[in-house]
Amino acid sequence: MLRYNRDITYNMQAVQTGAFIGLMRKFLAVSLVQVLVWQVQGHFGGQIELIFRDKLTKLVHREYFADQNYYQVQHKSDEMPDPDERIAEDIKKTAETYALTYRNGLYAATNGLYGTFVLARFSGWRTACMPYIYLIGGVIAIEKLVPMDWETLIGNKDKKFSKYRSYLLRTNLNCEAIAALKGQAVEAKTANAAYDDMMTSTHFYWRKMIKHGLVQNVVFEHAILPFCAWFILLPLYLRPKRTVFDLESNAKVMGELYFSVQIFIQALNGAGSIAELVEKWGQMGSNAKRIMELRRMLQRLSAERREQRS
Repeated sequence: MLRYNRDITYNMQAVQTGAFIGLMRKFLAVSLVQVLVWQVQGHFGGQIELIFRDKLTKLVHREYFADQNYYQVQHKSDEMPDPDERIAEDIKKTAETYALTYRNGLYAATNGLYGTFVLARFSGWRTACMPYIYLIGGVIAIEKLVPMDWETLIGNKDKKFSKYRSYLLRTNLNCEAIAALKGQAVEAKTANAAYDDMMTSTHFYWRKMIKHGLVQNVVFEHAILPFCAWFILLPLYLRPKRTVFDLESNAKVMGELYFSVQIFIQALNGAGSIAELVEKWGQMGSNAKRIMELRRMLQRLSAERREQRS
């Protein structure tokens, strides 16, 4: 694709209409193949998510309903608020992020690591590896400005939401008894306190996310433009100036310039896929941890029931 782009730019600048039209046909054919690859990749990503979600759901449900664990968790244990939220939402979120992590892992290995070696053959290691240097510097800058502990941020938010949801579920199930005992004021006070905790945690999460997104956009979208200009255009500007206009030479310069820019962007995308893989893995850790907490509790309850039976 990059080679075709370079030759198309050259022939367009050199006003070679026949070669330009022939290259455009080949370019469209390659683009069609690329679109098909993207669609197949998206289909497999969705299938991986469904398969993983199905297996994880069956695993947790089997442990949840074994040995009457669901009754023990719902009615006799206060250490695990709102287990239904972990079974329904956390499994879904973990499966989605797992599929994205799997896809990004393949993309990082092919377009990132292997792609860097391929791009180095076109333009040298200096151009192929420079995006990694930029991204490492950008990641360090983001970590210094807005450090993100994904497990704590997401875990606290989901834990407070689960606690509030468990209060609502309990009051709905026991509303007649609460009304008979005139406990509305106490229950309302407890629910309002849980709601305030949930909203405080949610607001803190989104303040951190908005600040992180702002810094990330500045570093990886806006600051990259002057960096590309310095890295690619400055050497072109410092070349010896020609006083005679030469259509052939100018066409070659434009073709090589376009090629260099596309090579650099491709290398940057490959390096960015590795950075995104690390971020997705961190986000998945919180939901997976909540599922593992539930599983450990269910296994302990099953062991207690087996001991009682023996």
